[in-house]
Amino acid sequence: MGDAAILWASGVTAGTVADKEVAIGPGSAGFVAFLGQFKGFTLSAPGPVVVDGVTGIQLDVETNGTAAPGMFQIKNDVFNLDAGEKARFVLLEKDGTTVIFIIDAFKAAGFDAFLTKAQPVFDSVAWE
Repeated sequence: MGDAAILWASGVTAGTVADKEVAIGPGSAGFVAFLGQFKGFTLSAPGPVVVDGVTGIQLDVETNGTAAPGMFQIKNDVFNLDAGEKARFVLLEKDGTTVIFIIDAFKAAGFDAFLTKAQPVFDSVAWE
């Protein structure tokens, strides 16, 4: 599907909000606080999630009319959210590291349809 993706990241410690670099606090709570800094984003309430026995939280983010270029940095790259996207962030603490899975529909209107296709793939995640 060219209009959506499942992504993951870990070791995320910095991002960009309103063209200013910001530190991202540790753990899932730090990342949720980071997401809350984007004016114009709509965040769902965090809910519980379990991925192959590892518990965490998930929340949905709708960007509405707000783009977030260079939202957070990962090794040799950045993650972006564009205006009109909707993404589910799944935040887990695995072996002392915050792991972030992102189920991202590039157009918010296609999120539910993509989630139906993506959820079985996501449910197959197994830690090695």
